[in-house]
Amino acid sequence: MFRRRAGLLIFGIAVPFSLGTGLYAASRFENVARDESPPSFSSPTPAQRGSTYPQRPFNFVDDAESYHDFYQFRQQLRQAIRLRDANFIRSISAQDIKLTLGPPQTWSDLNIDDPKAPIWQEMDKTFALGCRSKNKGESWVCPNIFVDWNRELDSFNYLVVVQDKVPVHTQANTNELVIGFLSKEIVKLDREVQKGAPFNSGWIRIIHPNGQLGYIEKKFTYSPIGYRAAFERVPSGWKLVLFLGGD
Repeated sequence: MFRRRAGLLIFGIAVPFSLGTGLYAASRFENVARDESPPSFSSPTPAQRGSTYPQRPFNFVDDAESYHDFYQFRQQLRQAIRLRDANFIRSISAQDIKLTLGPPQTWSDLNIDDPKAPIWQEMDKTFALGCRSKNKGESWVCPNIFVDWNRELDSFNYLVVVQDKVPVHTQANTNELVIGFLSKEIVKLDREVQKGAPFNSGWIRIIHPNGQLGYIEKKFTYSPIGYRAAFERVPSGWKLVLFLGGD
């Protein structure tokens, strides 16, 4: 159910607090509370059904054209992420970068010097999607899911499928029966019957638009309250001023 809350006007967009805008201190990004309640799941059978709902395609947009200096900068950033170059990440980060909705943290607190630290996977996933230009190209927000989210949908109850023809299985296993496919669209989470599989299992239980309950692999999805990044132009180039997730 959509929760009506007060909102902020950010980069010319009215964004409700329920989406966790992340913009704070007027010129930066405003804190909101993170939902720390992980869902758990039970395995549905093909007979189990939820309510049907209309398909909602999601338009992935990337404002960064190849000729734009931000595009070139982002290419360097993605290469640094692939190489797990912690020094590069620190060099492009603003001194007061926002890395959490709670008490201040540093990159060291997120174990960025460990190539296997989860934060690297989050960065890789965040910058693989499109970015939105704001303030006439002087600011950027990534991914565009965060900017272009349908404000009428509760961000805690939906996900975006980021690839084409992602199979929906009856259970959290690629060998299980496929009951349908999802392609670059918004899908509803099954938050009513959530017992069994651990939150970090790599699978998410969803309700297909046709009402059938099933599982999709988490790696093919992105949450509207997942990690997002913001950049601002400074005299020396581009600075990462925010990288955080939650609401």
